[in-house]
Amino acid sequence: MKILHATHQDQSAGVIGEKELVFEANAVAFYGQISGLAKDKIGYPIRELSTNMWDATKEKYGNDDVAAEFLPIIKLPTRINPMISFRDFGNGMSAEAMDKVYGVIYASTKRESSTQVGGWGLGRLSPFAYLLGENGSGAYNIISINGGTKRAYTMSLSSSGKPVL
Repeated sequence: MKILHATHQDQSAGVIGEKELVFEANAVAFYGQISGLAKDKIGYPIRELSTNMWDATKEKYGNDDVAAEFLPIIKLPTRINPMISFRDFGNGMSAEAMDKVYGVIYASTKRESSTQVGGWGLGRLSPFAYLLGENGSGAYNIISINGGTKRAYTMSLSSSGKPVL
């Protein structure tokens, strides 16, 4: 989703200095943004990851060329296998993209797209809404196949409560 930003003219006089506000990356801010605001802690990550999978598959194969064999796959938990898994057939992310996009809160590759959903750079972190239970722990795995190379990553929380890739 292409996010439109309002433009404005700065009109001020007598300003001595200016400080740009920054985000402090800490556990409290992360919890509030990712888990604290999510009302549906199960539906939120399923919706966000499903949308990302669909966008990745459409990007690779085109809107009209997505054949049934390339549709994203979601495997829900069972008694035998309590894991949930998401599989898309997009281009994957390079090691550099994982570092500069996946590993940066609010970074997004969708900002200039008018056909993809999102663009805020938070959806990929949505599993933490479910994982951050009362004990504040949890981790999930990401496998990216890009350019013939398969890379595995884990998103978890550091001892300070900040997310790490």
